Amino acid sequence: MFPPVETADEDGFLCWGGNLEVETLWEAYHSGIFPWPDESVPLYWFAPPQRTLLFLDEIHVGSRLKRYLKKEPFEIRVDTQFQQVMLGCAGPRSDGLGTWIIPEMVRAYTRFHQAGHAHSIEAWQNGELVGGLYGVSFGAYFCGESMFTRVDN
Repeated sequence: MFPPVETADEDGFLCWGGNLEVETLWEAYHSGIFPWPDESVPLYWFAPPQRTLLFLDEIHVGSRLKRYLKKEPFEIRVDTQFQQVMLGCAGPRSDGLGTWIIPEMVRAYTRFHQAGHAHSIEAWQNGELVGGLYGVSFGAYFCGESMFTRVDN
């Protein structure tokens, strides 16, 4: 379905075209490939040579943040408002730059979520969604795609 990831250029560009069906996304993520759409060009697929990995047992949480979190300012939920999280991530940015989370992506990843492969982690405050992230999981891996916040911390 995709060319070998070793053929990607130095920026990770691998190929263009195709679709965002559940099976295509599944094959892509399991091969280390992800889509990067733009409404003005064909669907691009990337396989960067390097990725950032976060190991949860190695993350340092500072004392100030620990004190703040003890106040339990947020209710954390998982997968209760997946599409709303994606729309939050697609919203306007402070730097004025656009977003790659175009309506076609929201529809595709919502289907991917319904198939059990994409998930949202949500921060709620006083019954309002104030932040979240979404991504794709398989096995022990979670590939974070985007996040947003509407309040500090």
